[in-house]
Amino acid sequence: MLRAGLAKLRYLEKEFASLDEAKRPKMMVVCEDTGVTPLVSDFLREEGLSDDDILTVDSNRQGDVGEKEWNKMKGKLFAVDKREKPRVIISVLMLREGFDVNNICVIVPLRASNAQILLEQTLGRGLRLMWREPEYRETKDKARDQLIVEKVEPCAVLDFLYIIEHPAFKEFYDNLVAQGLVGTQKTKDRDGGGKDDLVHSVLKEDYENWDIFWPLVRRESEEILSDEALPQEGLEPFTLYPLSRLREIFARPGEVFVGKELLVRTTFGEYRVHANLFNATCYNEYIQGIVDSISRRFMRIAGKQTSAMPALQIHLAKIAAVVDRFIRERLFNEPFDPFSGNDWKILLCRNGTITNHIVKQVGELVYWIENKTLKTQADVDRLWFSSVRDFVVRKGASLELTKTIYTRTGYPTKGGGLEKDFMEFIDRDGGVERFVKVNEAKHIFARIAYLRTDGLMGEYIPDFLVVTEKHVWLVETKAEKDKDDGNVQAKRNATVQWCKGINALEKEDRMNRTWSYLLLTDKDFYAYQDGNATFHDLCRFSEVTESGLKGEFTF
Repeated sequence: MLRAGLAKLRYLEKEFASLDEAKRPKMMVVCEDTGVTPLVSDFLREEGLSDDDILTVDSNRQGDVGEKEWNKMKGKLFAVDKREKPRVIISVLMLREGFDVNNICVIVPLRASNAQILLEQTLGRGLRLMWREPEYRETKDKARDQLIVEKVEPCAVLDFLYIIEHPAFKEFYDNLVAQGLVGTQKTKDRDGGGKDDLVHSVLKEDYENWDIFWPLVRRESEEILSDEALPQEGLEPFTLYPLSRLREIFARPGEVFVGKELLVRTTFGEYRVHANLFNATCYNEYIQGIVDSISRRFMRIAGKQTSAMPALQIHLAKIAAVVDRFIRERLFNEPFDPFSGNDWKILLCRNGTITNHIVKQVGELVYWIENKTLKTQADVDRLWFSSVRDFVVRKGASLELTKTIYTRTGYPTKGGGLEKDFMEFIDRDGGVERFVKVNEAKHIFARIAYLRTDGLMGEYIPDFLVVTEKHVWLVETKAEKDKDDGNVQAKRNATVQWCKGINALEKEDRMNRTWSYLLLTDKDFYAYQDGNATFHDLCRFSEVTESGLKGEFTF
């Protein structure tokens, strides 16, 4: 039994290594008691295994070794998926202690127990999936059907658990076979028989000639207010009365000032000077009131009602500094200290004349700030499809094409006829420069967010990117019967908007081309193909545009 298990393990190691060197199958030997485990270890060494190839783990050993060594031993067990060694795990009572190992592919049960729970625990050690990637799904489904349904030799052994039959478990195995849960393999292993026709598709030597990048926008381009110094030269002084005359009138002690609401109209908009501005008890509050007044736009909201709405929410400190400097240096054409005597009362004159003048002058700055904007450049990452250097495809369901970066391009074995025919069509079309078939499992960056019909967020992955002289086309191939599906329409709308955003980028961030969306049904494709149409003809007919979505047409 041990020799049979080792033979199967070596076969699986060879087959798996040709697909993915990181996939390392393991064999588990389940012993009767701890007295048997040394004998099993010695036998495996005689068969050519090294000490590092063998790991013995059972609960009874915990009392024979120190806690540190025991934890190290268990840590090594739980990490077997990631390491080449050990290759064989010998266990007694560890079956009762769950451990998360995916790579157990061969089990040799040396325990002669008829307990149902023990048999189920034995099988459970190897039922975790090892080949979880989507590209292996079709091959695994095909192999499982061949073994269990068709009763023939499977084309592959991915995620197969091999149990070397023990006479004591025969009835248990027969029941599983009768239920269609397991199958038996009596033929000899053959080279290449463990992985069907799975092969690696890798980058071509001249892949750079056919490469395409996906623009990932990390930060959108936006207009921001200029951070330049605010101009003050155009602020006109108050010349209706000289400062000396204003002191005589307004800067007398004991004077009582009455606040008055004032609406100031200028060429740059409407600004309200609130009544509480004139009740300011200190200069700082006065400055703050000026800033608050000119940074709010007084506008009609609904009907005849008007409200003050924020017009500017940054640079307020700079505006306050300009107001202060204007008052102290230019307002009266001579230096002015609002903290000297009662001079500050001049600013709060009864009719608001001085405040009105300040608001008019400094308010011009708001207009200047609002119209002095800078456009920032979008932050864009160019994610090249060649960053994925290889992946697995089925040789019988893939093509060797010219205008793409990979040696082979796969398509679904079920319902993939349209994709296959489309790839052959664009590969020979003179107007197509290059293209790539997006691999959903590998090109994880090529995704567009959309809102599903159930209200949840989803991610859409286009089938192809096709590059022509002036365009990059995102192409979705779809059966005619599915084109009006709600989620298909949601993906379509989201992609059109995504392309609109991409086309707003700098030309070099979008391959110096316009990005567009093509929803191509099998009915339309084959009709145009039969009519000797070009890819350009297909695009003219099937392009999805924003105006088309809105029901607008241009000629």
